[in-house]
Amino acid sequence: MRKYTKELLAILIFLVSTVIAITVITNITMPKRYSYGSTWGSYLKEPKNSIDVLFFGSSLVYCNIVPSVIYEHSGITSYVMAGPEQTIPLSYYYIKEAVKSQNPKTIMLDASGMFFNKYESYTKVNIGYMPWSLNRLSAIENAAEQEQQTGLYFPLYNYHTRWSSLTLGDIKTGVFGYERDIYAGYTFLSKIEPQGSPWPRNEKFDIQTYKENIEYMKDIAAFCEKKDISLIVFISPSFSALKQDNLDILKKDIGKIKNISYIDFNERFDDFDINVKTDFFDLMHFNALGAEKFSIYLSDMLKSLDLEATDNEDMSLWWSRISNFKKQKALIDIPKQTDIESTEEPDQNVLDEPIEVIETEVTDYNLIEYENMISLMKNSDYEEAIQIYEQSENLKKGYEKASLYYAYAKALKYHTMLNNEEQVELLKSHINTDFILTIQYKPVHPYKRTAYGATWGNYFKEPKNSIDVMFFGSSLIYCDIAPPAIYDKAKITSYVMGGPEQTMPITYYYIKEALRTQSPKVIFVEVTGLLYDKYYSNTKTNILYMPKSINRLSATFEGANPDTWDELLFSLYDYDDDTITDISEYSSYGMDNMAGYTYLDNIDIVGDPVYRSISYNEEEYKLNLSYLHKISKLCEEEKIQLEYFIAPSYYRIPSEYMDIIEKDMSNMEYGRYTDHNIIYPDERIDRTTHFYDILHFNCYGAKQYSEFLAELLVSEYKLSESLYEDTTLWQSRVDNFMYMLSN
Repeated sequence: MRKYTKELLAILIFLVSTVIAITVITNITMPKRYSYGSTWGSYLKEPKNSIDVLFFGSSLVYCNIVPSVIYEHSGITSYVMAGPEQTIPLSYYYIKEAVKSQNPKTIMLDASGMFFNKYESYTKVNIGYMPWSLNRLSAIENAAEQEQQTGLYFPLYNYHTRWSSLTLGDIKTGVFGYERDIYAGYTFLSKIEPQGSPWPRNEKFDIQTYKENIEYMKDIAAFCEKKDISLIVFISPSFSALKQDNLDILKKDIGKIKNISYIDFNERFDDFDINVKTDFFDLMHFNALGAEKFSIYLSDMLKSLDLEATDNEDMSLWWSRISNFKKQKALIDIPKQTDIESTEEPDQNVLDEPIEVIETEVTDYNLIEYENMISLMKNSDYEEAIQIYEQSENLKKGYEKASLYYAYAKALKYHTMLNNEEQVELLKSHINTDFILTIQYKPVHPYKRTAYGATWGNYFKEPKNSIDVMFFGSSLIYCDIAPPAIYDKAKITSYVMGGPEQTMPITYYYIKEALRTQSPKVIFVEVTGLLYDKYYSNTKTNILYMPKSINRLSATFEGANPDTWDELLFSLYDYDDDTITDISEYSSYGMDNMAGYTYLDNIDIVGDPVYRSISYNEEEYKLNLSYLHKISKLCEEEKIQLEYFIAPSYYRIPSEYMDIIEKDMSNMEYGRYTDHNIIYPDERIDRTTHFYDILHFNCYGAKQYSEFLAELLVSEYKLSESLYEDTTLWQSRVDNFMYMLSN
């Protein structure tokens, strides 16, 4: 008996130890959450029963409400426990969990979520950071997509690949927990984006989801009544308005529920003293200046409810919160011309009048041009809106936000021309939502990627205008071309900006983006992508790592499956946490010792060339061809020599399709075309040592092919040794490459 007892005890100790270990590892590997909602770690550090008012809802809550301002003006403590695109069911479970450690007198819930989809984009974030409890389990079962549930039950499933990117901060917070939040759940936004006039949000009304939300709202009201908490349901103030018909339905239905007060703060907008030229972060959200004004209004409203403020707060914490907000707000650079009022839609006569332009300030002329462009877009006159932007240096340099609408208008024109009704409808439904209007101004935190193409972080570390030759295309580029070998042979600098299965639209926008920091003499474009499907499997990867710019937006709208648009456009600041790479700013990148090349040292012995199976779609082929014409025009304008080519491979395109490509390439208005399977001598290829697989060279084959390219650059393009390179850097690249070859 004693023996079995010892065995059971040992098993129990093992199981408990395993659970503890998994919990600690999970806490360490999860990305830490300090802002943009769902900040449960910090919330649970608040002194127990020290919060008078709790706020729930979406980004319209955590961007618009400042608890420290409310405390300064009323002595009432509050906390924002919102989450990104928080649905009403999620708000219900958030409320039930939040009151375990606090005893609020009032709960305020933003009701914009009544018109969200049943599942929005941030279920993993909203639930994944909740503490383990019956409420979390219920939220997983009742408010999460089925495909998200495994990762929510077992978070290590989502985050186990983050080991390589962990920091000391991750480990410290994972082991010892979060600190108190100096903002009490608020997310500080400093960017100033002047607004013209409100736009409709064009939300979709799904009757079934709405009815389910009403039932959850009844549950929230009943729960609050049971806990003796007053419940205020409100519509956050915004320049992106919900449809009035929907608001009327909501107001009527909320009025039927016991223990709920309803407020539409858009009806009280004038009471906040908002300056539309300085107080907005975007159409949807206030910046810190606007959030302060709205929070002062809320503090007055809460005082009028005769709330008895708690005497259990940590006063030193709250005064430090007040001081911190004031300090951060003082750093905001407010434009000098803050008295510009919203203008009526300008007519053409106004635009023709000469107006002095002050380059360092937001001028009347900038504003008029900008609002004229927006007015045209509201009227679906996209062609003229595009022309205004392209002809206006003021919009390009003085009003950065105009570039977002320019990319949007181009996308609408593009998909309308192709009769892509689904994409056009999706674009129109998104024009007033957050991602179109704010992507340009979110913090830039691209994922870290240092091999296998799309290595933008490393590319931007290259000295400006130091690259003479650039290569674009698919894995046939970044696996087969080694810039260190080219430099060793001819002292010519080059860089590979390929991407996995890079389609022609993506190649075009890669080139446009790359030319922002380099002025190459020659560009090589590998054109196997002419035969790729429109939305190839790695399109998302190609765009995901691009920097924020018009080119990234256009690449998304024109070259990516609409199903991935939201993810791609948000990916700069709301992370896809289950990616296999870490999240870092571009500043964390260093020089790429391979200059875009991916080193492959495995050896595969190949036989005779094999011809790949092609699923030829003439319509998609012609679309891809149209982007090559754009590339030709761009290179001709920039006076860059251009070569289209087929990379050498033993997995080749059948001759009937090669004939089509050769014919169309011969009609290209600028640039030459060559098939390197023909001009690259067979005697330079060793089938027993030069291949990684039947499609790609390994490092030994890449060296031979790159030396051939170096000779081609000298003989055909008359390039001589580069003049402006960092010779120390390039010699280290050569030494590193040769050392790796010899080991």
